[in-house]
Amino acid sequence: MLSGSNTKIKVAALLIAFLTFLIFLPALQYDFVNWDDHVNVYENSAITSLDSNFLEYMFSFKDTMWIPMTRLSHALDYAAWGLDPMGHHLTNIVLHGFNTFLVVILIFCLIKTTRPANRSATSDNENTFLQNTLIAACLTGILFGIHPLRVESVVWVTERKDVLSGFFILLCLLSYLKFSLIALKKERWVYYAFSIFLFIMALMSKPIVVTLPVVLVILDIYPLERLTRKSGLKTYIKVLAEKIPFFALSLTLSMVTLLSYKSEGIIVTLRSHVNLIDKIFIALKSICFYLGKILWPVDLVPFYSYPS
Repeated sequence: MLSGSNTKIKVAALLIAFLTFLIFLPALQYDFVNWDDHVNVYENSAITSLDSNFLEYMFSFKDTMWIPMTRLSHALDYAAWGLDPMGHHLTNIVLHGFNTFLVVILIFCLIKTTRPANRSATSDNENTFLQNTLIAACLTGILFGIHPLRVESVVWVTERKDVLSGFFILLCLLSYLKFSLIALKKERWVYYAFSIFLFIMALMSKPIVVTLPVVLVILDIYPLERLTRKSGLKTYIKVLAEKIPFFALSLTLSMVTLLSYKSEGIIVTLRSHVNLIDKIFIALKSICFYLGKILWPVDLVPFYSYPS
């Protein structure tokens, strides 16, 4: 996906990632907050030693969430930094820097796949296409890296699950792209297996990642065009069958999480207070609300109440 002629995008991605790192660097001076940081870090005795008790905690559904990789990252931070908040903030900032780098690379690769296959590599338009692709990828990376909505995920130690799951998601998407585009049969299935592994790591960081298989299908439609109107039934079966492990993993974690919520009484509480129509209304309004915050990030607060 990235040849030697594309060194510029790698350098640009590194520069943008470093810029993002510098912008968030003041967060190293911040302390923990009393909003969930005490539960996950500074009053959490389970992360103070990497023993059998920690392993039990790591894979448990404590607090109704199954996030073993996130808990492991907190434990490793404690082993390295103790309860010095600087180290815990540093991990978040470094992960966000990596994610910004990966976003630039991913966008560049995705746009590059839209180039017509019959276009000559030596055509006059080639350099213009690559230059425009580079600019688009860099602008996307900058927007992602320094957008105000990223502050919560990066600066709040408890939101480690956001930056960590994002790291694995981006690597998974890049690995899947490689699998989809590479010609060598043996090598491409290595990337397929690796993308499944990375998806598992992402699931173990934050449950919301269960939606990723749908994204993979969308990518197959566009820009990869592995599924088109002209595709035969065999092609559809083959491409969709590749998603079976992804959907199976998502379904399994979703069911287990729902059972965990039910055991804690969360689902019963929601059911008794919110009817189906209201749930649909809340879902639609939430989508519009957060899209609006992306486009116009003002009046940001730590907690938004349910729409009345």
